[in-house]
Amino acid sequence: MSKFLSRLYFIYDNLCRCLIFLMTILVIVSVFLRYVLGITFIWAEEAITMLFIASSFYGAVLCVHENEHIRIEVLYEKFTPKFRKIMDIVIDIVIAFVQFYMTKLSFFWISKVGNVLTNGMRIPIKYFYSMIPISCSIIFVYCVIRIIIQLYSIFTDKQIVKGV
Repeated sequence: MSKFLSRLYFIYDNLCRCLIFLMTILVIVSVFLRYVLGITFIWAEEAITMLFIASSFYGAVLCVHENEHIRIEVLYEKFTPKFRKIMDIVIDIVIAFVQFYMTKLSFFWISKVGNVLTNGMRIPIKYFYSMIPISCSIIFVYCVIRIIIQLYSIFTDKQIVKGV
């Protein structure tokens, strides 16, 4: 399971790096074209926006992998290690539930509005909106795997994966 999570992390880490690199290049070229040459491309602004949104959604997967979601550390640190594990399980259950629901809603939403073409690139918007169910599904899988690992460590006092 650790190998699977490591590979998934590697893929998403590199995907996010590529998205941010591409977005940075597009911003630099777009600013140069607009302010130096007076040329504006509608598709470039749209692509930059979509790359930013994609890096945010896919970056959320990395945050879940690293367990970097928001929590109140001062209160969390006062609990015993076993109670912290229980709290982590509860938090992961809530996150998994929200991600499952978001995946379900996003498929419905994409089916209703996904065939609309973007203004600049003239591509069906469903290709951009698909990043929502993809990232939510992977976050859901991460949470389920973490819940299983944490339950195992509570009942056996052993850790399968270091750091989880």
